[in-house]
Amino acid sequence: MAGRDAISVVSLDDMRVAGEVRVEKAEETTEIVFSPDKKRAFALFRESSRLSVLDLEGPRLVGSVTTGRGGVKFAKTLGAAALSAAATTASYYQGQSVAQTQGQRYFTYNIYTFGVATPQTSVVVRPDGEFAYGLNTQTNDVTVIDASRVTVVSKEPAKGRSLALLTGGAKIAVLGEDELRLIDTRAHRAGEPLPFQDSGGVRLLFTPDGQTVVAYGGKDLYLLDGQTGAVRARVAGLMSVSAVMFGGATAEKP
Repeated sequence: MAGRDAISVVSLDDMRVAGEVRVEKAEETTEIVFSPDKKRAFALFRESSRLSVLDLEGPRLVGSVTTGRGGVKFAKTLGAAALSAAATTASYYQGQSVAQTQGQRYFTYNIYTFGVATPQTSVVVRPDGEFAYGLNTQTNDVTVIDASRVTVVSKEPAKGRSLALLTGGAKIAVLGEDELRLIDTRAHRAGEPLPFQDSGGVRLLFTPDGQTVVAYGGKDLYLLDGQTGAVRARVAGLMSVSAVMFGGATAEKP
């Protein structure tokens, strides 16, 4: 339970507060994901690249990391600033030109301020709870975090809107608008993207036994191995795939 500057751990047996973790701006928490053993929690915050690791047995704040590549953020910020300056300058000279043509002494122009979209983040945890993976939509990458040390292992480029853990946890699927990319949770490396033509968002649907997963979006539908993500087959000639059903189950929207 998130409150002002603290996240409380509540026992579901008697609904009593078992402890409190002091966390800066805890009231801005948007998502909390737990490790399978429920010993750790990973908190994300509104319009922020911060990911905090909580020890629920302490309870205490273990530490925080920043998701996303700083160089990409800086480049986007510079680009937005340059675009703002260019648009403002163009508006100025246009206003000046009109004023001179009409013999006016004064003129008006627009001041433009373009910004960088705030990050949307999500996180999944490896089944053993030792590593977490944080998606940052602002920088189009996944930050690999060592949960025990609360350190960044790597930042893997991957365009996505959400993350999904494959059966067994050996691979993580990064679901984007028109591509799917797998990250190996042992080597912590991203593979080549699987493209989806004319897709507005890739989705997954697992078979009940978890051994096969259907990945679809736009004109493409693939059957993947539910554990490794290897492509088993591709269904061709489809006009547009909007939904898939298997045994009464439908895919969840990312």
